[in-house]
Amino acid sequence: MTIDTSGLPTNWSLVDLDPSASSGVQIGVGNTWSPTLRISAPEEALGTDSGFVTITMTLDADQNVTQTAILPIEAERTRGLSLRGADGTAISNGVGLPGEPAAAWFLVENLGNAPETVSLQWNSTAWGNDITLHDSTGQEVIPLTLAPSEIRELTARLDVPSTAALGDNVSTQLTMCIGAGVNEECRPIELTFTANLVQVMPPHIRSVPADDRTWNIEVQFPPGLMKWNGTWLALGW
Repeated sequence: MTIDTSGLPTNWSLVDLDPSASSGVQIGVGNTWSPTLRISAPEEALGTDSGFVTITMTLDADQNVTQTAILPIEAERTRGLSLRGADGTAISNGVGLPGEPAAAWFLVENLGNAPETVSLQWNSTAWGNDITLHDSTGQEVIPLTLAPSEIRELTARLDVPSTAALGDNVSTQLTMCIGAGVNEECRPIELTFTANLVQVMPPHIRSVPADDRTWNIEVQFPPGLMKWNGTWLALGW
């Protein structure tokens, strides 16, 4: 028996656990024989990795008599998706100035071992149904793709009507799905958008104390108000 492993993915290997039993094999009429092979995949193998090994049996008495079989090999693909807002639950709240987008922050994580393209669906709201996703730089994300184990910070944005009053809000459920058919995995997150006279961007930042961070604060003053005061309450900052 000879084994050709050139069809395996990079860094995959195959070992014959009993090589001495793979030569000079005597197979009686009507009987079967099975080799014991171990295929090992590297720790960084992706769920999309696949390949094959070619096994050739040659008759000892006549080298021209051969039988070849192709054994397909593939990694076990795992799928999973996680959505969570700033408090660690599947809820996110965003505020926006009337006439401008409100932004709700959340994390999306690919829990699987293969790249995924994410499909989106959501319910319409009284403010319309034109929800868009943006990355941490403010760029719109179309389409949303995730590498294995990737975590991305996103904001879902919805335009606040210019006629909205302070405190007006709408809610919707955003659902993200990966895979298709029986392999489809979906996760929802509840989003609430509220009209406010002050907006902070980004609405939330995952960071450590040693990092310098910048926020943009936008204020919409009531008509006729020409002066305002601000105070920073965090001592030591």
